[in-house]
Amino acid sequence: MQTRENEDIEEAIRLCQESLEALPSLHPNRHYSYFGLREAYMSRYRIQLNLTDLSLAVENFKLASRHPTQRFPERIFEAIDWVRKSELYQHESALEAYRMCLDLFDNHIMTRSSTISQREAATRFRGA
Repeated sequence: MQTRENEDIEEAIRLCQESLEALPSLHPNRHYSYFGLREAYMSRYRIQLNLTDLSLAVENFKLASRHPTQRFPERIFEAIDWVRKSELYQHESALEAYRMCLDLFDNHIMTRSSTISQREAATRFRGA
């Protein structure tokens, strides 16, 4: 069973990497490839406990949360997930993940023209 799971993870990693190679750097779908890669690396980390996989997952969290073709809310939720995983697995990137969340949130709020719309935008992340 575990052999099949490892094969599936390896295939997911290969397919996501091929997708990234085929897409231009500012293509909106690159975000989803980064998302897929980080999920695959996290899965492999949970099975093998290889810190390299955790670091590769974190790198893809960074890339996905910074990808400029995605709207701020998607990038913020990606960064929030990065915070949760870095805290859960005690990865050294936790502080950077928090900083990314706050920067993205601040930038998102500042795109709103009124105080009311800023408040509405902020409440979307309540409980996150």
